[in-house]
Amino acid sequence: MNRVFYGDIHGCSDELKQLYREIEKEYPGIEHWHLGDLVDRGPDSGEAVDFCMKHFTGGVLGNHESTILKSWYARQKRKARGEVIKPHPNPDKEQTLSQLDKEKADYLRKLPHLHVFDDEGLIIVHGGLLPNRTLYSQPPELCIRAQLVMADGSNAQNRWWGGDATHQPKVKKTEEESKAEGYVRWYEAYDQQYDCLYGHSVMGLEPYTHQREGYGKTIGLDTGSCFGGFLTAMVYPEMRVFKVQCKEYVEGKNVRNFKGLL
Repeated sequence: MNRVFYGDIHGCSDELKQLYREIEKEYPGIEHWHLGDLVDRGPDSGEAVDFCMKHFTGGVLGNHESTILKSWYARQKRKARGEVIKPHPNPDKEQTLSQLDKEKADYLRKLPHLHVFDDEGLIIVHGGLLPNRTLYSQPPELCIRAQLVMADGSNAQNRWWGGDATHQPKVKKTEEESKAEGYVRWYEAYDQQYDCLYGHSVMGLEPYTHQREGYGKTIGLDTGSCFGGFLTAMVYPEMRVFKVQCKEYVEGKNVRNFKGLL
């Protein structure tokens, strides 16, 4: 059966609703699924979450949800103790936190780190997967953040790739330096038979497809929504793509990634 999968929405609620309407015109009643990162950067994370709660069949957890949830639940505990709540030092995160309530936070908290569709031979995940691991032994934290991983899957450490690789807090290495230690882009080592749809990493303005001989395809659907790119969805298994242009809600270093340095 056809289902439609959305790349990173990032609080772009107006564009989300437009894309949903366009798809429903041609595929009325189709199942809608998201690939995580519903929140942050765009203007209305709360509305984006609410819309997915009401109209989507399901989705997976993204790294932005994971980060926000830790702050949101910690804030609720401080409120319960009567403590003064200080604004988050990141204004974008503070905006997102202010737009969530318990119902929305609980919805995000219950999202799985991956989901498998055996009827279509498909896996969805936000970040990526480790090689030489069964699906149900995949480290959740890596599933939501994967970029560079060990080619043999021997550890669960994730490293960043691209122009911002050296900005990660614990490992100040370029992508080339990490590759010299045995790391590869996770999709280069992908070894599942099922196809895999993912988000997390902006690869350009179109879905990014990669396939190792003998294994399923990996297809990235993050096309830079909040950076002035597109919010992209794919009808699978037809592989039909729908896109809407987004406003540029984020400026600064993140835009460098969007403009082709990954």
